[in-house]
Amino acid sequence: MTAEDLTAGRHRIVVVESHPFWGSELRRRFLDEPIDIQSVLPANVEREIPRSSPEVVVLEAGPLVEMERVLRLGSALSSGVLVVILPVGTVSSVEWSLREFGAATVVNELIGGERLAAICRRYLQCQAGSGVQRTPRSPERVS
Repeated sequence: MTAEDLTAGRHRIVVVESHPFWGSELRRRFLDEPIDIQSVLPANVEREIPRSSPEVVVLEAGPLVEMERVLRLGSALSSGVLVVILPVGTVSSVEWSLREFGAATVVNELIGGERLAAICRRYLQCQAGSGVQRTPRSPERVS
């Protein structure tokens, strides 16, 4: 049995963050579901993202959003969606630039793990039909 056989039917979410928070938060939220959560440091994004073929990438952006990094990350995704989490109070005009660079969702308000998990589930369900077992509450508008 190969590693691909073991992960068949599983979904993959990659979390790009400098300090561990969202990765462990999503692991708790998806504990009993066929979803793998991988945490990646920003410095390793270009190497790790294409190799892991995630369906959803969550990028925690710092106070100074590095548009070049977002652009590289968006172009590295072959079929996944990009969710960008901005620090609270970030200027909303940044959102449109992020969307132009490939972000499907931009969150610029304080959210918790449950809402982020609901956002990820929504994208996983769109990509895989009914492959994700739990039906989330309708996520609130986040951008």
